Amino acid sequence: VAAADDLLSRVEDAGASLIFDVDDALHLIDATHPDHAAFAPRLAAMDRVARSARAIWCATEPLAAHYRGFAPTVRVVENRLDARLCSRRWTPLSDRGPAASP
Repeated sequence: VAAADDLLSRVEDAGASLIFDVDDALHLIDATHPDHAAFAPRLAAMDRVARSARAIWCATEPLAAHYRGFAPTVRVVENRLDARLCSRRWTPLSDRGPAASP
C-alpha cells in the first residue's frame, strides 16, 4: 500500500491524471488458487489506485462491472493482438478450424 500511496502522491504533485488499466480479475482469486498468497496483499493497493484514478480501462465487461463506482469513467478496452507484430507464418487458432482448438 505504501508504493500505491507514493505513486498517487507523485501523480498529484505532477498535476497529472491517472488511468488505471486492468485486464486480470485478481479480486476473484480465492484462497484455493496457487497464486492467492502472492496477489492477496496487493489487492488493497490496487483498489486504492483504482479509486484514485480519473478513468479505469478494463479488458472485459465483467471487469468493468466490478470497477464501476471506483472512478468517474470506466470503459471496456478489449485486448487485441496487432497482426502486424506477428510473423507471416503465424495463423490465429480461430482461423485454423475446430481441430486446432485446445
